[in-house]
Amino acid sequence: MKLACYNIHKGMDEFRRITLFQLIGYLKSLDCDVICLQEVLYYQFQLMKVLLKMDGVFGLHVNNKKMKFGICILSKNKINYSSHVLLSSKKEQRGLLSIDIDDKTIINTHLGLDMEERQTQISEILDFAKIQKKNIVICGDFNEKNISLDSYKDVAQYLCKDFYPTFKTSRIDYVFVSSIINIKSYEVDQVFYSDHFPIIVKI
Repeated sequence: MKLACYNIHKGMDEFRRITLFQLIGYLKSLDCDVICLQEVLYYQFQLMKVLLKMDGVFGLHVNNKKMKFGICILSKNKINYSSHVLLSSKKEQRGLLSIDIDDKTIINTHLGLDMEERQTQISEILDFAKIQKKNIVICGDFNEKNISLDSYKDVAQYLCKDFYPTFKTSRIDYVFVSSIINIKSYEVDQVFYSDHFPIIVKI
C-alpha cells in the first residue's frame, strides 16, 4: 500500500497563495492507494474526489458562516466502513477519521495547539485504536516534535529518516504503524503547495 499524509493548509502555500489545482495535480502524480489530508475545506474534498477519481470520507471540524473544514481520507478502492470521532478540544475542534481497508484500519488526525490538549487527544486516539480488530496506521499533523506512540513503529524513525522536517525546520507530521506491519519506504517530498511537506510511505 502506498499512502500519503499531507496538511494542505486549505489549498494555499506558506504565503497564502492559492495552489489547489497544482496540489491536486501533484497528488494525482503520486498514484497513492490512500491519501490522508488535514486542513481541508469541504468543497476542496468534493473536488478532489472527482478530479482524482477516488472514493473518500470527510470529517467536519469547523462549521461556520465563513467555512466548513476538517480532515479527509481518499481511497482508490471503495470505502465500505469509516468512523469519525471528535477529540477533546480546548479551542478549535479536532478529531480523528478512520477507514478500514483489507487488514488495516487507517486513522487520520490533526491535533490541537496546546500541549495538554494534545496529550488528551493522543490518549483518545490510542483508546480508539485499541478496539479496532485490524492492524493500525495512525497518521496526521500532530503539531509537536518528538512524538512516540506506545508500541507503534514511527515509520520515519524506523528507516532512520526522522531528521527530515515536515513543517519549516521541524518534524510534526507522522505516520505510525502496528509493529506487525512491514515498512518498505518513507519519503518527505519538498514541494511548496502548502506550509507543510507531504509524507509518502509504502507498507
